[in-house]
Amino acid sequence: SEGRSNALEESFKANAQSGTFLRTCSQARENQAYPFDFQIDYTAWCLDLEVNKLCGRTYVATRLVITDKAIAMGGANCTDDEFDDIIPLHEVERVQDMSSGAVRHTVWEECIAESTGIIALHTSPLGVNFGRKYCLQVKAETPQKLPAMVQVISDLALKAKKEHERGLLSMFERSRRATRALFASLPFQVSVAILLSVNFIANAFEAEMNGKLVTEEGEPTEASVFLSQLDVFFTAVFTIELVLNIYAHWFIAFITDGWAIFDFLVVATSLVSLFATGSKFPVSIFRLMRAFRVLRIFGRLKAIRSIINALTASLFPVLNAFFIMGIVVCLYAIIGVTFYDTAAPNEFGNLSRAIISMFRIAAGE
Repeated sequence: SEGRSNALEESFKANAQSGTFLRTCSQARENQAYPFDFQIDYTAWCLDLEVNKLCGRTYVATRLVITDKAIAMGGANCTDDEFDDIIPLHEVERVQDMSSGAVRHTVWEECIAESTGIIALHTSPLGVNFGRKYCLQVKAETPQKLPAMVQVISDLALKAKKEHERGLLSMFERSRRATRALFASLPFQVSVAILLSVNFIANAFEAEMNGKLVTEEGEPTEASVFLSQLDVFFTAVFTIELVLNIYAHWFIAFITDGWAIFDFLVVATSLVSLFATGSKFPVSIFRLMRAFRVLRIFGRLKAIRSIINALTASLFPVLNAFFIMGIVVCLYAIIGVTFYDTAAPNEFGNLSRAIISMFRIAAGE
């Protein structure tokens, strides 16, 4: 959109006024009862031209000024202190090219049927203009620029809306959005996945060297000290990552995400095993959870996450299949008890033995 407006912007700059354009809307308040002192303050380029504004069923010569902050309209020879209408750009909901005949309005159709170079500005019902619509006819010497003008006003309005929304957000919410964008970024997720993989390799090496990480005197070896320090490093990094996740997605988005809850449990148990050293607490059980850190990588790789989600979704259908198989086995077990309880009492003496025998037969034993 910025590229489309550059060409017209260059021509607008030729009309830029020198100095600062400051307007206090005193007359506009008298004419339309504006609820506050609205000001236009710009030092950049502007579009300043003469148009015809539809008032009732007739067109009135109007001065139109468009900046990157607002749209101002007044009489053909009005000064900067005599504008009748002020439209903040973030309150422009839609800009329409009505001269092509593709768009019609029941009130304006008769007035614009034979006109060319018509644009319509639709304002927000919650804004200072209370949803008022403006119908403007561009002068005959510039109708060929009408599509570009519509596009420029639309782009400026969209940009102003985004800036207005950012201004309404609190510093806390803006920081949360920035943290959420950082957490969801590909480099961040790839970095965490690499750390999880390295941590898993370290856990596997520690398990392989079990019994060899302590000297005959009971002192830890250099490898054992290095692995302990590495575990503290990984625990700290994953704790910071969890804090960022909680801050970015608190509250509903976090507690409704199964992978986030799993991350919380794994990191919490890692912290318990780290700070409970030397106590009577069963630390070895919690240290076992360190091996499950690698499972967190499933929540970050889209392909693997899809497989895990598919397996999870298939649990209930598989349980249904087991239920049907169990009923069939029980039926055959009852038949076996009925016919073979005396001939083969060890296999079909009662229902429980018959069920075990049926499973052995199904397994090929």
